[in-house]
Amino acid sequence: MLSSYDPPSDRVLTFAYGNPYPIGTEILYIRCLHWLSVPHPAADESDYVYSALELLRPVAELDGSPIAPTLSIVQDITIDGVKLDPGSVRTGVGESPTIAFAPPTVGTAEYFSVSVVTVDDILGPGGTVLRSQKPVFGYLGEGTSVTLPAGVLEPGHYYYVRVSASNGQGLGEGRPRSHTAAYASGVTGLFTP
Repeated sequence: MLSSYDPPSDRVLTFAYGNPYPIGTEILYIRCLHWLSVPHPAADESDYVYSALELLRPVAELDGSPIAPTLSIVQDITIDGVKLDPGSVRTGVGESPTIAFAPPTVGTAEYFSVSVVTVDDILGPGGTVLRSQKPVFGYLGEGTSVTLPAGVLEPGHYYYVRVSASNGQGLGEGRPRSHTAAYASGVTGLFTP
């Protein structure tokens, strides 16, 4: 089931399910996306980025009480100490900026993921778009800041940062989908070196 996040009201949904697979654990998986249109400063078009909340819980643990997020989106994502809200654009961040953020206000993240994504299209033969929004850097760990190495950001290109918080699937463990887990991601506006 896919549903868009529609602030400020709550969604009340009813659903039925069945298990076509007799082996394994039935999992409730909820994913809420909040899509944002971000105008590309150098092109006459807009790109779309999104924040997400996800929750996994074994169906056997459901007791009829309301289901609520157990992990919120990280807070105050900054690039070299300057907050960059979605929809805004920043130029001149340099080749090795530091990305920092505050942990979620709801729940405790076991680890964080930081991705730097280019919004410039990757073109193939004849100008065909092969890929949009290609990740160019990734970090996975427990820290709340990371400095980009030189060479990741290219002058003239635009990027955004996605920071994700996760719990229920710790680092170094296999990633079973048979227990309670949560994931939340937030994004920045666009920037260029």
